Amino acid sequence: MRICIKPKTCVVVGIVRTFRTSQRLASVIASILLILSAGIIPLIPNAAANTDTSPLSVSINAPTTGTTGTLVNLDAVPSGGTGTYTGYQWTLTVPTGLPPLSLFSGWHQNYDKGNFTFVAHNVASLPSQSVIDSYKPLVGYLYITNGDEPNPYNTIPPYLSQLVEELGTNSPPTSQITTGLMISLYIDPTENNCGPDGGTGTNNCWDTLVSIKNSHTPVPIVAIINPSSGPGTASDSVYVTGINKLRAAGITVLGYLSTQSGTRSISDVKADIDKYKSWYNVNGIFFDEMSNESGNEKYYTAISSYAKSTDGFSITFGNAGTDVPESYIGTVDTIEIYEDSGSTATLSDPTIKNPTFTPDAEGNYQLDLTVTDSSGATANAPQVTVAAKKPLSASIAAPTTGTTGTLVNLDVFESGGTGTYIHQWTLTTPPGSTATLSSATIKNPTFTPDI
Repeated sequence: MRICIKPKTCVVVGIVRTFRTSQRLASVIASILLILSAGIIPLIPNAAANTDTSPLSVSINAPTTGTTGTLVNLDAVPSGGTGTYTGYQWTLTVPTGLPPLSLFSGWHQNYDKGNFTFVAHNVASLPSQSVIDSYKPLVGYLYITNGDEPNPYNTIPPYLSQLVEELGTNSPPTSQITTGLMISLYIDPTENNCGPDGGTGTNNCWDTLVSIKNSHTPVPIVAIINPSSGPGTASDSVYVTGINKLRAAGITVLGYLSTQSGTRSISDVKADIDKYKSWYNVNGIFFDEMSNESGNEKYYTAISSYAKSTDGFSITFGNAGTDVPESYIGTVDTIEIYEDSGSTATLSDPTIKNPTFTPDAEGNYQLDLTVTDSSGATANAPQVTVAAKKPLSASIAAPTTGTTGTLVNLDVFESGGTGTYIHQWTLTTPPGSTATLSSATIKNPTFTPDI
């Protein structure tokens, strides 16, 4: 039987029993119509209505920590609203080139901040005064630039003057400004493509730096000069004039040279140091491509000591570009323990429910999400932050030779990972030895060889 209760709205009812009277049949038909009108029998299969009448909302399901190089899985968790969830729009804000403050924690706090400096690339705009102030107790010098890594080094950041201004503004105020600017001035002294406060323009770039220094006299400024990937093969009178101009303004000038991660011969390094002494009136040496591996400390101590004792330079810097073992403290005066341009990570698809991304630099990755339902209503999820760190790694700092009866000092250089470090040492001795570690669970145990 086909029953229609309104045009184009019909149902077919199978009657399986023979009725004796039309009156009985009419009664059954009336009952069926009553059931249909009450909505007990759905006329459109599989179209269940959303009975959740709460407002549309959404949250993000994501880990709070991550590891660089490891995939992070995300998921949207919507609820309420009307009908189905028709749209997802994710936004991922990645870390800039600025280093995490945690880099300078731990053993770094046991030493004067003058031991450390950093270079941050790819920072589009000048950080706020409060951000700059947060680094002042941690480093003796810093450099922040909008240039990508490696820095193009053919100009200076547009906010350079403002950066020096912020370095000169102490919060809280102190009697002496102790955090200065360290700038890689790898620009020919005749280059006239800089603005008066930084960025591009028609001013001489070295003159711009001198002008900024003259306007902010109390702020220490260190300029690294690089005539030809080092001192070159002969003195350059243009550089001599430019260096004298910088020094006359009170700028400390360092001569650049490479150490090839501690593999370049010490005699070649010393020869370049001597050239800077003979040809250029610099204050000190900047050792680039500094190793951060345990065992190379003596190399840097030797070349730094040579620069000071033999050639009379007053200051030496080393650029490891990353953190170093604690045993490197004192090898040079100041170590660049961070040089990075931040993250370039992106979401696999910002318009799906469950995208992914892979952190490629340490720092905080912020996630925002907007969801839309079939009525067009939208809801924003509370922001979620994934704090990424480098994978845990460790290397042992120990002498390669020892003498029986003489104490051997050990240490470990840890980096990356999450939380605090727990140590477990194992000492394997030669047959017949009874030597043991002073403690197998501390960072820097000792032992005494006995055979």
